[in-house]
Amino acid sequence: MSSTEAQEALGRMDLRKIMRAYVRQAAADVPGYKALLLDRETVRVTSTLLGRGELADAGVLLVERVDLPPAAADSAGGGGPPRAVEHPELRAVALLRPTRENVAALKRELRHPRFQSYHLCESAVV
Repeated sequence: MSSTEAQEALGRMDLRKIMRAYVRQAAADVPGYKALLLDRETVRVTSTLLGRGELADAGVLLVERVDLPPAAADSAGGGGPPRAVEHPELRAVALLRPTRENVAALKRELRHPRFQSYHLCESAVV
């Protein structure tokens, strides 16, 4: 959606188009390939607004929930604790509601970063 289309949607108060433009712009603002980190609510909203093909067109290769444990990778069969899959080639775009739970989940994520960089986009007023 172009900025003109976004402005028209805003003028008509078309919430669906406004949200689509916001999510697409959040992804477009970060260059390269990305992972989209969502919470329980933003994953519901995003999945109804954009398909996987549209996300891929915006460079989003991976979608994960920040409030769930990351998919565990086999730790080389050594029986050790599972490790989160690292993606140093991807930049993370976190589209989260500003809640205590999401801040705690993001802090857990950032203690052991899995992505090249992190870009935070709020889905409500902080």
